[in-house]
Amino acid sequence: MTAIIEPGVAELDVHRLYDEMDRLDADILAAVLQRTELARRIATARVDAGSPRVTHAHDLDVIRRYTAELGGSGTALAMSLLRLR
Repeated sequence: MTAIIEPGVAELDVHRLYDEMDRLDADILAAVLQRTELARRIATARVDAGSPRVTHAHDLDVIRRYTAELGGSGTALAMSLLRLR
């Protein structure tokens, strides 16, 4: 069964939804840049204190959190974020 939708209304809804998604993408990119800067600051502070640059336990926690929420795609996303230091 195919739903009958007024072309103008559906098209407007789709454009509105794309606009909303574009705003979310901008927010996500801003958050990723902020996260990356924080990771760099943490790494610098750790090295300055004589510690290793990263803590694998924290990285594993990040991966677990993203995987729990998003499954396998969450794992890939977490790994990508962790590479952006």
